[in-house]
Amino acid sequence: TSLKNMRQFTLKAATQGVPYNKALVSLELEKAQSKEGQVYGKCTVRFLRKLTPEEARRATGFYEMCATFAAKMPVNE
Repeated sequence: TSLKNMRQFTLKAATQGVPYNKALVSLELEKAQSKEGQVYGKCTVRFLRKLTPEEARRATGFYEMCATFAAKMPVNE
């Protein structure tokens, strides 16, 4: 599944000393089908390269900005 792929990727990156938030990655959707015939998108994650220190700094700023927006979003329960 997509979550399994992401967990494996983050674990592998961490064991190689590359935190996921300091890596440029490719996220692609592949068409998959369950045993019951339900079609869904399966995410694959691929490491492209480490971010430069400047890119990592900018990425952290973008993450913080998005977290601020997300905290203000109403949650429908």
